[in-house]
Amino acid sequence: MNNRRLLKIITDILMMGISIALMGRFILGDLWHEILGILLFILWTVHILLNRRWYGSLFKGTYTPSRIFITAVNILLAAAAAGLVLSSTTISNYIFAFLPFGGAAAEGRVLHLFCSHWYFVLMSIHIGLHCAGYAGKNTAAKGPGIHALPSGIMLIIISAYGIYACMKEQILSYLFLRQQFVFFDPSQNVFVFYAEYICICAVFAETGYIVLRFLQRRKTARRG
Repeated sequence: MNNRRLLKIITDILMMGISIALMGRFILGDLWHEILGILLFILWTVHILLNRRWYGSLFKGTYTPSRIFITAVNILLAAAAAGLVLSSTTISNYIFAFLPFGGAAAEGRVLHLFCSHWYFVLMSIHIGLHCAGYAGKNTAAKGPGIHALPSGIMLIIISAYGIYACMKEQILSYLFLRQQFVFFDPSQNVFVFYAEYICICAVFAETGYIVLRFLQRRKTARRG
């Protein structure tokens, strides 16, 4: 594994971990929430630089269904990230508090809530796309393996809990702005809270994985 590939993996893992951590704003407190948000922005910049070839190829080649899906997810993810950057400067209580945005805080909070949940979902799907790409390169060479059954059972358990957590945390309400305020129970266990969001992340990652693998196999079947 070369240094560039290793840096990509480390960057992706850090981005995923910070993104999950940021969903617990009331656990972190505003200051740490803002600090981690800036760190995530820096990692995003590194991520874009490391993957600049992908952006340079956007207007080249043929767009297959799988490529359209990948491109749509990445562009929407970038849009959600841009919305987070814009809204965070209007609602900052510490790092960007000096900026003169006047009465934009109320609108900024709604935008931040909307973009943060879409970012989390799209980031999770994006992870699934990476997993699908890795699986596509290794399945043919190694086969399903003896570990497939226990791994599948574990994935089903995580997914089932993730769907439950998705309903408990009202994720869909935030995605479609049916809920414009975050309700947080201060008595809930911190580890349970983050375990739930990890499982929610896994559900959407699995969704991205399944959709992309379906599109890839459909393309292969047509060629055959």
